Formats: sequence, structure tokens, C-alpha cells
Amino acid sequence: MLCTEDPLVAQWRAEALAAEEGLLLIPSENASGFKYVHSRSKQYPRRFVARVTGGEHGSGVVLGTFPCRAQAALAVARFLGPARVNKEIDAFF
Repeated sequence: MLCTEDPLVAQWRAEALAAEEGLLLIPSENASGFKYVHSRSKQYPRRFVARVTGGEHGSGVVLGTFPCRAQAALAVARFLGPARVNKEIDAFF
């Protein structure tokens, strides 16, 4: 599955889904724009990896690969849950 929609539309959709679940996407200053989301080579159709590191997760938990960065960020938010997401956002700002 490719990310065929505009990245801003994909982000809007992911943010809307997160809000319905009481979550937020965690911003970052990395290339993807989201914490725990990293990009792979453009040759991969599912080019964004969601990998949570630190805390009780030790060296990391790979949540999967996704065609859009916002989809990966949503997977991270769902995995971490509201309390940890809010803590991460507070630390960012």
C-alpha cells in the first residue's frame, strides 16, 4: 500500500483518528517530524518505520513499517497510550 494522498492530508487524517482516541501525534525535530518515526530508502513502498526505544522497552520495539509518516506516528501514539504521549509532548516543548 502506497501513501497516495498528500502528506498534509495524511497527517490531518492521522491527527483526527488520534483525537478520536484521546491521543496526539508526538512531534520531533527529526526528518520525519514525529518522534520514534524514521524513514527508510525511497525504494521501499512502506518507507517509514515506527520504533519505540527507551524506558521499559529497552533497545526498542518495532511497531511496523508504514507508507506515510503520519500513519507510523499514529501507531506510536496508540502503542504508548495517552499518559506517555502527553509526557513526551511536554518534554518536547
